[in-house]
Amino acid sequence: MERKNLPENRKIKSGQDASGDFAIVLPCEPDQFGEFIGKLLGKPQVIEKRIAGNFIIERNNVINLYHLINQRVEQQNHGVLVGFGITIYYDDNSNVRLASISEFENYAEVKNRISIGFNLSWTYLIKFSESLSPEKQDIDLTFTTLRSRFRPDEIAFVKVDDVDSYFDGWQGFKLRVQHTARSWGVDIESLVEGHVSTLRRLPVIGLKGFMRKYRSYTVTTLTSLFVAFMISSLILAIRYYSSVKTAEYEKEMSSVPSSADKISYGVQIIINRILSGEIQIYTAIVVGYSILIIASSIIFMEKLSSVINKRRSESVLLLTEQAIENYGHMKKDESRFWVDIVSVIGLGIISGIVANYIFAVLPKLIIG
Repeated sequence: MERKNLPENRKIKSGQDASGDFAIVLPCEPDQFGEFIGKLLGKPQVIEKRIAGNFIIERNNVINLYHLINQRVEQQNHGVLVGFGITIYYDDNSNVRLASISEFENYAEVKNRISIGFNLSWTYLIKFSESLSPEKQDIDLTFTTLRSRFRPDEIAFVKVDDVDSYFDGWQGFKLRVQHTARSWGVDIESLVEGHVSTLRRLPVIGLKGFMRKYRSYTVTTLTSLFVAFMISSLILAIRYYSSVKTAEYEKEMSSVPSSADKISYGVQIIINRILSGEIQIYTAIVVGYSILIIASSIIFMEKLSSVINKRRSESVLLLTEQAIENYGHMKKDESRFWVDIVSVIGLGIISGIVANYIFAVLPKLIIG
Protein backbone atom coordinates (compact mmCIF):
# COMPACT_ATOMS: atom_id res chain seq x y z
CA MET A 1 0.00 0.00 0.00
CA GLU A 2 1.42 3.41 -0.94
CA ARG A 3 1.96 6.00 1.80
CA LYS A 4 0.18 9.30 1.29
CA ASN A 5 0.03 12.49 3.35
CA LEU A 6 -3.46 12.46 4.81
CA PRO A 7 -5.18 14.84 7.24
CA GLU A 8 -5.00 13.79 10.88
CA ASN A 9 -8.71 13.04 11.07
CA ARG A 10 -8.37 10.50 8.20
CA LYS A 11 -5.44 8.51 9.59
CA ILE A 12 -5.56 5.09 11.20
CA LYS A 13 -2.45 5.20 13.34
CA SER A 14 -0.68 3.37 16.10
CA GLY A 15 1.39 4.78 18.93
CA GLN A 16 1.92 4.90 22.69
CA ASP A 17 -0.58 6.26 25.17
CA ALA A 18 0.22 8.15 28.38
CA SER A 19 1.06 4.94 30.24
CA GLY A 20 3.58 3.93 27.63
CA ASP A 21 1.50 1.05 26.24
CA PHE A 22 0.98 0.76 22.51
CA ALA A 23 -2.49 1.61 21.12
CA ILE A 24 -4.29 1.86 17.81
CA VAL A 25 -6.25 5.04 17.07
CA LEU A 26 -9.41 4.41 15.03
CA PRO A 27 -11.11 7.10 12.91
CA CYS A 28 -14.24 7.32 15.07
CA GLU A 29 -15.45 8.60 18.41
CA PRO A 30 -15.67 6.11 21.31
CA ASP A 31 -19.47 6.19 21.25
CA GLN A 32 -19.39 5.32 17.51
CA PHE A 33 -17.05 2.35 17.92
CA GLY A 34 -19.83 -0.27 17.92
CA GLU A 35 -21.37 1.14 14.74
CA PHE A 36 -17.94 1.34 13.10
CA ILE A 37 -17.09 -2.31 13.82
CA GLY A 38 -20.60 -3.40 12.79
CA LYS A 39 -20.24 -1.77 9.40
CA LEU A 40 -16.81 -3.36 8.94
CA LEU A 41 -18.14 -6.82 9.68
CA GLY A 42 -21.66 -6.41 8.33
CA LYS A 43 -22.86 -7.69 4.96
CA PRO A 44 -22.84 -4.87 2.37
CA GLN A 45 -24.80 -4.59 -0.85
CA VAL A 46 -23.21 -5.94 -4.03
CA ILE A 47 -23.14 -4.69 -7.63
CA GLU A 48 -21.80 -7.00 -10.33
CA LYS A 49 -21.21 -6.04 -13.94
CA ARG A 50 -19.85 -8.01 -16.86
CA ILE A 51 -18.30 -6.06 -19.76
CA ALA A 52 -17.70 -8.45 -22.65
CA GLY A 53 -15.65 -7.68 -25.71
CA ASN A 54 -12.34 -7.96 -27.48
CA PHE A 55 -9.58 -6.06 -25.69
CA ILE A 56 -5.85 -5.51 -26.02
CA ILE A 57 -4.65 -4.67 -22.49
CA GLU A 58 -1.13 -3.39 -21.86
CA ARG A 59 0.66 -2.58 -18.62
CA ASN A 60 -0.22 1.12 -18.83
CA ASN A 61 -3.93 0.27 -19.15
CA VAL A 62 -3.82 -1.62 -15.85
CA ILE A 63 -1.97 1.25 -14.15
CA ASN A 64 -4.48 3.76 -15.49
CA LEU A 65 -7.36 1.66 -14.14
CA TYR A 66 -5.81 1.75 -10.68
CA HIS A 67 -5.31 5.54 -10.69
CA LEU A 68 -8.73 6.17 -12.22
CA ILE A 69 -10.54 4.50 -9.34
CA ASN A 70 -8.17 5.58 -6.59
CA GLN A 71 -8.26 9.26 -7.57
CA ARG A 72 -12.04 9.25 -7.85
CA VAL A 73 -12.49 7.75 -4.37
CA GLU A 74 -9.85 9.92 -2.70
CA GLN A 75 -10.89 13.20 -4.33
CA GLN A 76 -14.66 12.92 -4.21
CA ASN A 77 -15.22 10.71 -1.17
CA HIS A 78 -12.06 11.38 0.88
CA GLY A 79 -11.60 7.63 1.12
CA VAL A 80 -8.64 5.93 2.73
CA LEU A 81 -7.13 3.03 0.81
CA VAL A 82 -6.50 0.36 3.44
CA GLY A 83 -5.89 -2.58 1.13
CA PHE A 84 -4.91 -3.17 -2.46
CA GLY A 85 -3.68 -6.16 -4.42
CA ILE A 86 -3.23 -7.24 -8.00
CA THR A 87 -3.10 -10.89 -9.08
CA ILE A 88 -1.75 -11.84 -12.50
CA TYR A 89 -2.77 -15.21 -13.97
CA TYR A 90 -0.65 -17.17 -16.46
CA ASP A 91 -1.26 -19.95 -18.96
CA ASP A 92 0.66 -22.50 -16.87
CA ASN A 93 -2.02 -22.41 -14.13
CA SER A 94 0.13 -20.19 -11.93
CA ASN A 95 -0.40 -16.68 -10.59
CA VAL A 96 1.54 -13.87 -8.93
CA ARG A 97 0.04 -11.51 -6.36
CA LEU A 98 1.48 -8.02 -5.84
CA ALA A 99 0.59 -5.76 -2.92
CA SER A 100 0.94 -2.31 -4.50
CA ILE A 101 0.77 -0.56 -7.84
CA SER A 102 4.45 0.39 -7.57
CA GLU A 103 5.35 -3.31 -7.31
CA PHE A 104 3.32 -3.94 -10.44
CA GLU A 105 5.00 -1.08 -12.32
CA ASN A 106 8.43 -2.53 -11.56
CA TYR A 107 7.54 -6.21 -11.89
CA ALA A 108 9.06 -8.10 -14.81
CA GLU A 109 8.16 -11.75 -15.36
CA VAL A 110 11.27 -13.90 -15.82
CA LYS A 111 9.55 -17.15 -16.76
CA ASN A 112 8.55 -17.99 -20.31
CA ARG A 113 4.77 -17.83 -19.92
CA ILE A 114 1.77 -15.91 -21.21
CA SER A 115 -0.33 -13.59 -19.06
CA ILE A 116 -4.02 -14.48 -19.51
CA GLY A 117 -5.85 -12.47 -16.86
CA PHE A 118 -5.64 -10.24 -13.81
CA ASN A 119 -7.61 -9.24 -10.75
CA LEU A 120 -7.46 -5.82 -9.11
CA SER A 121 -8.89 -5.44 -5.62
CA TRP A 122 -9.31 -2.25 -3.55
CA THR A 123 -10.51 -1.88 0.04
CA TYR A 124 -11.46 1.62 1.22
CA LEU A 125 -12.72 3.20 4.40
CA ILE A 126 -15.12 5.99 3.44
CA LYS A 127 -17.11 8.28 5.69
CA PHE A 128 -20.23 9.27 3.82
CA SER A 129 -22.14 12.40 4.74
CA GLU A 130 -25.09 10.42 6.11
CA SER A 131 -22.93 8.10 8.27
CA LEU A 132 -21.32 8.76 11.64
CA SER A 133 -18.23 6.59 11.09
CA PRO A 134 -16.14 5.30 8.13
CA GLU A 135 -17.52 2.30 6.27
CA LYS A 136 -15.68 -0.44 4.42
CA GLN A 137 -16.08 -0.56 0.61
CA ASP A 138 -14.56 -3.23 -1.66
CA ILE A 139 -13.95 -3.11 -5.42
CA ASP A 140 -12.86 -6.11 -7.48
CA LEU A 141 -12.10 -5.88 -11.19
CA THR A 142 -11.13 -8.99 -13.16
CA PHE A 143 -10.03 -9.31 -16.78
CA THR A 144 -10.10 -12.65 -18.59
CA THR A 145 -9.05 -13.75 -22.06
CA LEU A 146 -10.14 -16.77 -24.08
CA ARG A 147 -7.10 -18.59 -22.69
CA SER A 148 -8.23 -18.08 -19.08
CA ARG A 149 -8.75 -21.16 -16.97
CA PHE A 150 -9.67 -19.76 -13.57
CA ARG A 151 -10.87 -22.18 -10.91
CA PRO A 152 -13.84 -21.16 -8.76
CA ASP A 153 -11.69 -20.92 -5.63
CA GLU A 154 -9.19 -18.57 -7.26
CA ILE A 155 -11.67 -15.71 -7.60
CA ALA A 156 -13.97 -15.55 -4.63
CA PHE A 157 -16.71 -13.46 -6.19
CA VAL A 158 -17.39 -15.78 -9.15
CA LYS A 159 -20.87 -17.20 -8.77
CA VAL A 160 -21.44 -20.93 -9.20
CA ASP A 161 -23.57 -20.37 -12.29
CA ASP A 162 -20.86 -18.14 -13.79
CA VAL A 163 -17.96 -20.58 -13.42
CA ASP A 164 -18.51 -22.16 -16.83
CA SER A 165 -18.31 -18.73 -18.46
CA TYR A 166 -14.50 -19.00 -18.28
CA PHE A 167 -14.64 -22.13 -20.45
CA ASP A 168 -17.27 -21.17 -23.06
CA GLY A 169 -15.31 -18.57 -25.01
CA TRP A 170 -16.25 -15.55 -22.87
CA GLN A 171 -13.73 -12.75 -22.53
CA GLY A 172 -13.73 -9.30 -21.02
CA PHE A 173 -14.02 -7.53 -17.65
CA LYS A 174 -15.99 -8.48 -14.60
CA LEU A 175 -16.65 -5.87 -11.91
CA ARG A 176 -17.88 -6.45 -8.36
CA VAL A 177 -18.51 -3.60 -5.94
CA GLN A 178 -19.37 -4.26 -2.29
CA HIS A 179 -20.79 -1.03 -0.89
CA THR A 180 -22.87 0.50 1.86
CA ALA A 181 -24.00 3.51 -0.19
CA ARG A 182 -25.96 2.70 -3.35
CA SER A 183 -25.17 5.96 -5.14
CA TRP A 184 -21.44 5.47 -4.54
CA GLY A 185 -21.56 1.90 -5.89
CA VAL A 186 -23.45 2.99 -9.01
CA ASP A 187 -20.96 5.81 -9.57
CA ILE A 188 -18.01 3.39 -9.43
CA GLU A 189 -19.83 1.01 -11.80
CA SER A 190 -20.44 3.80 -14.34
CA LEU A 191 -16.87 5.04 -14.02
CA VAL A 192 -15.33 1.63 -14.70
CA GLU A 193 -17.75 0.69 -17.47
CA GLY A 194 -17.22 3.99 -19.28
CA HIS A 195 -13.44 3.74 -19.13
CA VAL A 196 -13.21 0.05 -20.00
CA SER A 197 -15.49 0.53 -23.01
CA THR A 198 -12.89 2.85 -24.53
CA LEU A 199 -10.39 -0.02 -24.46
CA ARG A 200 -12.59 -2.33 -26.53
CA ARG A 201 -11.33 -3.11 -30.02
CA LEU A 202 -13.53 -2.16 -32.93
CA PRO A 203 -15.35 -5.17 -34.40
CA VAL A 204 -14.24 -6.58 -37.72
CA ILE A 205 -16.72 -5.62 -40.43
CA GLY A 206 -17.43 -6.82 -43.96
CA LEU A 207 -17.37 -10.41 -45.12
CA LYS A 208 -14.65 -11.38 -42.66
CA GLY A 209 -16.69 -10.04 -39.77
CA PHE A 210 -19.79 -11.88 -41.01
CA MET A 211 -17.90 -15.18 -41.28
CA ARG A 212 -16.58 -14.79 -37.73
CA LYS A 213 -19.88 -13.76 -36.21
CA TYR A 214 -21.78 -16.56 -37.92
CA ARG A 215 -18.95 -19.08 -38.09
CA SER A 216 -21.21 -22.11 -37.62
CA TYR A 217 -23.49 -21.04 -40.49
CA THR A 218 -20.47 -20.23 -42.65
CA VAL A 219 -18.90 -23.65 -42.12
CA THR A 220 -22.21 -25.45 -42.64
CA THR A 221 -23.00 -23.54 -45.86
CA LEU A 222 -19.56 -24.02 -47.43
CA THR A 223 -19.49 -27.70 -46.45
CA SER A 224 -22.96 -28.20 -47.96
CA LEU A 225 -21.78 -26.61 -51.20
CA PHE A 226 -18.75 -28.91 -51.20
CA VAL A 227 -20.96 -31.99 -50.66
CA ALA A 228 -23.32 -30.80 -53.43
CA PHE A 229 -20.35 -30.44 -55.77
CA MET A 230 -19.13 -33.96 -55.01
CA ILE A 231 -22.58 -35.54 -55.36
CA SER A 232 -23.23 -33.67 -58.63
CA SER A 233 -19.95 -34.95 -59.98
CA LEU A 234 -20.89 -38.48 -58.93
CA ILE A 235 -24.24 -38.25 -60.70
CA LEU A 236 -22.61 -36.92 -63.87
CA ALA A 237 -20.01 -39.70 -63.80
CA ILE A 238 -22.72 -42.38 -63.38
CA ARG A 239 -24.70 -40.91 -66.29
CA TYR A 240 -21.60 -40.85 -68.46
CA TYR A 241 -20.79 -44.47 -67.63
CA SER A 242 -24.41 -45.49 -68.29
CA SER A 243 -24.40 -43.73 -71.67
CA VAL A 244 -21.19 -45.52 -72.66
CA LYS A 245 -22.54 -48.93 -71.65
CA THR A 246 -25.89 -48.21 -73.35
CA ALA A 247 -24.09 -47.31 -76.56
CA GLU A 248 -22.08 -50.58 -76.38
CA TYR A 249 -25.27 -52.56 -75.76
CA GLU A 250 -27.11 -50.94 -78.70
CA LYS A 251 -24.12 -51.59 -80.95
CA GLU A 252 -24.12 -55.29 -80.06
CA MET A 253 -27.88 -55.53 -80.53
CA SER A 254 -27.75 -53.89 -83.96
CA SER A 255 -25.93 -56.92 -85.36
CA VAL A 256 -28.85 -59.28 -84.50
CA PRO A 257 -31.25 -59.55 -87.50
CA SER A 258 -34.54 -60.81 -86.03
CA SER A 259 -36.58 -59.39 -83.13
CA ALA A 260 -36.89 -62.78 -81.41
CA ASP A 261 -33.16 -63.24 -81.46
CA LYS A 262 -32.67 -59.69 -80.07
CA ILE A 263 -34.65 -60.50 -76.93
CA SER A 264 -32.75 -63.67 -76.14
CA TYR A 265 -29.43 -62.07 -77.11
CA GLY A 266 -30.12 -59.02 -74.91
CA VAL A 267 -30.95 -61.23 -71.94
CA GLN A 268 -27.77 -63.17 -72.53
CA ILE A 269 -25.68 -59.95 -72.55
CA ILE A 270 -27.15 -58.89 -69.18
CA ILE A 271 -26.56 -62.35 -67.67
CA ASN A 272 -22.99 -62.34 -68.91
CA ARG A 273 -22.34 -58.97 -67.30
CA ILE A 274 -23.79 -60.12 -63.99
CA LEU A 275 -21.79 -63.34 -64.04
CA SER A 276 -18.61 -61.51 -64.97
CA GLY A 277 -19.00 -59.30 -61.89
CA GLU A 278 -19.09 -56.08 -63.91
CA ILE A 279 -22.24 -54.72 -62.25
CA GLN A 280 -21.10 -55.72 -58.77
CA ILE A 281 -17.71 -54.08 -59.28
CA TYR A 282 -19.26 -50.84 -60.49
CA THR A 283 -21.69 -50.85 -57.55
CA ALA A 284 -18.76 -51.30 -55.16
CA ILE A 285 -16.96 -48.37 -56.82
CA VAL A 286 -20.05 -46.16 -56.39
CA VAL A 287 -20.40 -47.14 -52.73
CA GLY A 288 -16.69 -46.53 -52.12
CA TYR A 289 -16.92 -43.12 -53.76
CA SER A 290 -19.94 -42.27 -51.61
CA ILE A 291 -17.94 -43.12 -48.48
CA LEU A 292 -15.13 -40.94 -49.83
CA ILE A 293 -17.59 -38.04 -50.17
CA ILE A 294 -18.61 -38.38 -46.52
CA ALA A 295 -15.02 -38.62 -45.29
CA SER A 296 -13.77 -35.73 -47.41
CA SER A 297 -16.73 -33.59 -46.31
CA ILE A 298 -15.87 -34.16 -42.65
CA ILE A 299 -12.22 -33.28 -43.28
CA PHE A 300 -13.21 -30.18 -45.25
CA MET A 301 -15.55 -29.04 -42.47
CA GLU A 302 -12.92 -29.58 -39.76
CA LYS A 303 -10.20 -27.73 -41.69
CA LEU A 304 -12.49 -24.81 -42.51
CA SER A 305 -13.74 -24.61 -38.94
CA SER A 306 -10.22 -24.63 -37.51
CA VAL A 307 -9.16 -21.78 -39.81
CA ILE A 308 -12.15 -19.58 -38.90
CA ASN A 309 -12.02 -20.34 -35.17
CA LYS A 310 -8.27 -19.85 -35.02
CA ARG A 311 -8.67 -16.36 -36.44
CA ARG A 312 -11.56 -15.36 -34.18
CA SER A 313 -11.23 -12.14 -32.22
CA GLU A 314 -9.25 -12.88 -29.07
CA SER A 315 -8.42 -10.55 -26.21
CA VAL A 316 -4.79 -10.37 -25.10
CA LEU A 317 -3.01 -9.24 -21.96
CA LEU A 318 0.47 -8.00 -22.81
CA LEU A 319 2.30 -8.22 -19.48
CA THR A 320 5.09 -10.66 -20.42
CA GLU A 321 7.56 -10.97 -23.27
CA GLN A 322 6.01 -14.29 -24.24
CA ALA A 323 2.56 -12.71 -24.40
CA ILE A 324 3.86 -9.92 -26.65
CA GLU A 325 5.60 -12.45 -28.90
CA ASN A 326 2.47 -14.59 -29.07
CA TYR A 327 0.41 -11.53 -30.00
CA GLY A 328 2.81 -10.91 -32.90
CA HIS A 329 2.09 -14.43 -34.17
CA MET A 330 -1.64 -13.78 -33.81
CA LYS A 331 -1.42 -10.66 -35.95
CA LYS A 332 0.56 -12.59 -38.55
CA ASP A 333 -2.09 -15.32 -38.59
CA GLU A 334 -4.75 -12.63 -38.86
CA SER A 335 -3.17 -11.28 -42.03
CA ARG A 336 -3.33 -14.79 -43.55
CA PHE A 337 -7.07 -15.20 -42.97
CA TRP A 338 -8.18 -15.02 -46.60
CA VAL A 339 -5.13 -16.93 -47.84
CA ASP A 340 -5.99 -19.86 -45.58
CA ILE A 341 -9.72 -19.72 -46.36
CA VAL A 342 -9.09 -19.73 -50.11
CA SER A 343 -6.50 -22.49 -49.70
CA VAL A 344 -8.92 -24.77 -47.86
CA ILE A 345 -11.71 -24.18 -50.37
CA GLY A 346 -9.33 -24.50 -53.33
CA LEU A 347 -7.84 -27.75 -52.04
CA GLY A 348 -11.36 -29.06 -51.48
CA ILE A 349 -12.34 -28.30 -55.07
CA ILE A 350 -9.10 -29.73 -56.51
CA SER A 351 -9.43 -32.91 -54.45
CA GLY A 352 -13.03 -33.24 -55.64
CA ILE A 353 -11.99 -32.91 -59.28
CA VAL A 354 -9.20 -35.48 -58.85
CA ALA A 355 -11.58 -37.88 -57.07
CA ASN A 356 -14.15 -37.50 -59.85
CA TYR A 357 -11.53 -38.15 -62.51
CA ILE A 358 -10.40 -41.30 -60.71
CA PHE A 359 -14.01 -42.41 -60.38
CA ALA A 360 -14.56 -41.89 -64.09
CA VAL A 361 -11.36 -43.74 -65.12
CA LEU A 362 -11.37 -46.54 -62.55
CA PRO A 363 -14.30 -48.53 -64.01
CA LYS A 364 -12.61 -48.58 -67.39
CA LEU A 365 -9.38 -49.83 -65.89
CA ILE A 366 -11.04 -52.56 -63.83
CA ILE A 367 -14.00 -53.52 -65.96
CA GLY A 368 -12.86 -52.44 -69.37
